Amino acid sequence: MTTAPQRDLLTVIPLRHTDAKFAADLSDMPAACKAEPLPMKTLDEVEDRIAAIPTRLGLTSECDRALIYAAATKVVAAHRDEILQYLNHPSE
Repeated sequence: MTTAPQRDLLTVIPLRHTDAKFAADLSDMPAACKAEPLPMKTLDEVEDRIAAIPTRLGLTSECDRALIYAAATKVVAAHRDEILQYLNHPSE
């Protein structure tokens, strides 16, 4: 017999790649993005580019793949403590 997860054992932490925060000087941009013919120069351009990337498998742009990976890494790092708290103490 299967039982449904108890309410206090399930937590949803929304993580959106569009919430990633890059350095103001863009020093943390992926190398593939810096090497593009027209590299992004502002945080607004980075945010617009991330928002425009379709989040499906099969991204053809090396920059888009690297940018999505970097954004996901940053969002998870920003929520690290919250994630670890849940994993270490799921019933609290």
